[in-house]
Amino acid sequence: MPELKWNETDVIECLGVLPETDEFFSSHSFLLNKDGLFINITIWQIERLVALSIAKDTKAVPFLDLHFIVRDRIDFINEKDYSSLIFRDCIVVSNRFWMYYKSDKNDVFDKTAFTWIMDLELTVHPEFQFKSFESERAD
Repeated sequence: MPELKWNETDVIECLGVLPETDEFFSSHSFLLNKDGLFINITIWQIERLVALSIAKDTKAVPFLDLHFIVRDRIDFINEKDYSSLIFRDCIVVSNRFWMYYKSDKNDVFDKTAFTWIMDLELTVHPEFQFKSFESERAD
C-alpha cells in the first residue's frame, strides 16, 4: 500500500498551526482552536489514516470522533474567500486499529468492492465547516 499523498506545508498553511510528531515521525497531530471549538487532526501517512475529533474544551470528551482512510490524497484549496482541506476518496473506519477487528476485514482499497467515492472537506477560513460529498471516480 503506497503512502498517503499530502503536503505537510499545505496542511500547516490551511490550519495555521504546526504539528506535533511522534518519536518515529509516523503521525502528525494538529490542534487548533477555531470558533470556540477544539479541533484535533492526526494524520498517519504510512497507514493513510486520518483521525478528526472536535470538542468544546481540550479536556472534554469530543462530540465528534471520526477515523477514516484516505484512498487518494489530501488537497489544499486556497481561494481568496476561503481555505480548506479536501480528503479525497475516504472510507470511514471504526478506529485507528480498524484492521484488527473481524468486522472491518474488508479490503478498503478494493475499488470494485467500494465503488462510490466520498470526499470530506474541512474548511477553516473564514469559519469552521466539515462536510462530506460524493464525487466522480476518475479511473
